[in-house]
Amino acid sequence: MDAALLIFLALFAGALAAAVLRLGFGFRGTDFLFLLMALLPAVWMSRLNQYSVTFGGSPFFLLWWVLGFLSLVLLWFPNGQTRGLLRVPFRKLSVVLVALFGFFTISNAANAETDGDVIVGIHASCAHLSAVVAAWLTVRCCRINDARIPQIVLALLIVGAGVAALSVLSALMPGMFRSIVATEKTVLETGRGFSPIGGPAATAMTLLMAYCLACGQLLGGRRRLLSAGILGLCFLGMLTTLARAAVLSFAISNLYLFRGLWRGFGRRTLVLAIVTAVVLVPAGIWLGRVYSLERLISDVPGQAAGRSVAARSMSMKAAFHFGATHPWLGGGWGLVYPFARDDPLGQGRVQLVYIDGYPSLTKPHTLFGLVFAEAGVPGLFLLLLYFWGMWRCLSPPDVAASAYGYGVVQGFRAGFLSFMAMSVVQDTLITTTKLALYFYLFAIMGMAVSAHYRMERSGTAEGFLIPVSEAGRRRRWPVGQS
Repeated sequence: MDAALLIFLALFAGALAAAVLRLGFGFRGTDFLFLLMALLPAVWMSRLNQYSVTFGGSPFFLLWWVLGFLSLVLLWFPNGQTRGLLRVPFRKLSVVLVALFGFFTISNAANAETDGDVIVGIHASCAHLSAVVAAWLTVRCCRINDARIPQIVLALLIVGAGVAALSVLSALMPGMFRSIVATEKTVLETGRGFSPIGGPAATAMTLLMAYCLACGQLLGGRRRLLSAGILGLCFLGMLTTLARAAVLSFAISNLYLFRGLWRGFGRRTLVLAIVTAVVLVPAGIWLGRVYSLERLISDVPGQAAGRSVAARSMSMKAAFHFGATHPWLGGGWGLVYPFARDDPLGQGRVQLVYIDGYPSLTKPHTLFGLVFAEAGVPGLFLLLLYFWGMWRCLSPPDVAASAYGYGVVQGFRAGFLSFMAMSVVQDTLITTTKLALYFYLFAIMGMAVSAHYRMERSGTAEGFLIPVSEAGRRRRWPVGQS
């Protein structure tokens, strides 16, 4: 197909989709901005990372430059109301984030032997900070109110549904997708569905977040039929990624989700459970018949079951052992696992290395083990403190004040929890910029939505963020009032 015709068809399809969203769902300017930023991780192909600037032997990928340019533009268009909602959470979390990456820099400088090692540390920081900054500035530009929140939630669900549809269709019709998705190393050859966001595990984490948000919106009473269809599609997409860790994270997030929603909605949660069973059980049985889901307990066809599990367990042990022998500064940020970050060729998944005498893959397959090995106990503590602060900022409002707000914020919380659960056995938040961008868009928007509904109840712009206890002492982190 001619390139000009392909571009024309893409623009025409985009214009048609924009018209449908504008007329059918009430999307406006900042809603489209948020949707485009959430879509960026899904449409950014790995082969685009061939275009990079190499400095000091470390590549600075094109995606980082794009996010940097977008951040520079978005810096000048904040929404005053949203900036007020996020003022206190931003201050609290920014202090921890600056301390975290400041310590990463100290760790790298203390362990660097050459100027190239310093550049590797800068590369490791840029890979993550570019996504964090772009997500904060994008959310800060969006308008957060009762009329716009359903559209923002729908934007995140559209991305999840699109990724899930690609994964399911490519699993059922791999021949068609092999000619379309011509990346350097496609997962279609291993019998998995197409994974547009940083590999199968990262795609499964994205789909889990979208699934939880769809459950929350379904309970909140908005777009129930659409939400039920999206959560079923996300579940099927998660299965086709064959990410075994996603099954356990799915169970954990559902336990939390139904527990929290039962306390708020009671009978409605029972209805959600019935709807979920009606949607997922037949679809899962059908998919199991046409697609070999027994690969969830084995590796790619022809390999013995448990081989990958043993290799990843070995890598985790090596990471935690290295961190235990270097507890204060670690081995240097970006120096212990230099090949794990943004590896479009997939070489990090197959190479065997020795870390302090212990055999390991070139990526540890655990976010917390990676930080512990490269930054020691202080780095791991600051990372956990950062995530704990985000969790506190996602406190739900009172269900009596807003049933929709309570359901949606619980969906955001459950999605965040599923991501953290899967990060115990995956390191893709650090090693993949695309997943980091979607995750921070999801989490920061969840904090803004939570702040909006809690502000509505308190009636003030500041009091709900730093509530005063009966003893008169201020709490350090924003919490919800139930």
